[in-house]
Amino acid sequence: MHFLCLHGKDMNSKVAFFFFPWLRIPRLPAAIRYELGGDHTYDFVEGSVPCGQNISGDEVFAYCDVHQLQSTLQAVCDLEQYIQAYGPYDAVFGFSLGAAIALACLIYHYETKDENTRPPVKLAVFFSTPVMVYDYKAFHQGRIRRLEVDDIGRVVDIPTAHIWSSGEDSVIEKYGPFEYGELATQVCKPDRLSVYIHDQGHIIPNSTEDVVGIGKVINRAIVLAGGL
Repeated sequence: MHFLCLHGKDMNSKVAFFFFPWLRIPRLPAAIRYELGGDHTYDFVEGSVPCGQNISGDEVFAYCDVHQLQSTLQAVCDLEQYIQAYGPYDAVFGFSLGAAIALACLIYHYETKDENTRPPVKLAVFFSTPVMVYDYKAFHQGRIRRLEVDDIGRVVDIPTAHIWSSGEDSVIEKYGPFEYGELATQVCKPDRLSVYIHDQGHIIPNSTEDVVGIGKVINRAIVLAGGL
């Protein structure tokens, strides 16, 4: 399968999907790619909004300025256009801000497209989806607001895998325990989603136990999508 990978804020395509910001471990951890097996390929797309430098001195980016309406809306539209121009892609991996943009793009598809129109990808993998999951309808009303899942329902019909941490204390303290990937699951079909919760914080963990668990939920999504 061909995967499109979207990094988080204050990252870049070279150090995307890292374990810790001061370790220059590139891209999706090799252990997870090995666990997935198969002849999968991965494209890593860099954001275009500069965010300064990280601790290693590398320039880092985001896909949008999350406080600017037009920038955020443009990022969602750009993702759909990118897939059309450079795809097809079978799946999208999104970490943090990348996950929020990918989910907003899928919600937009299911809310606006004809039911006979194929979704942009066959499956989606969301790592640590932020609390600010974007409400696409609000964009067109000139507002940026958190998605209210009761207004959307479980519209995302493709297989999804959701990985997040129970130990993201600063987020839980600010927003309460219903956060990150748990919110994202509320707009996805329950029989087509898989969940893995770790305790390593806002990262993609690399312990043997976590890698095996993450591999299982992603592989389940792949099977449901007909990829194996």
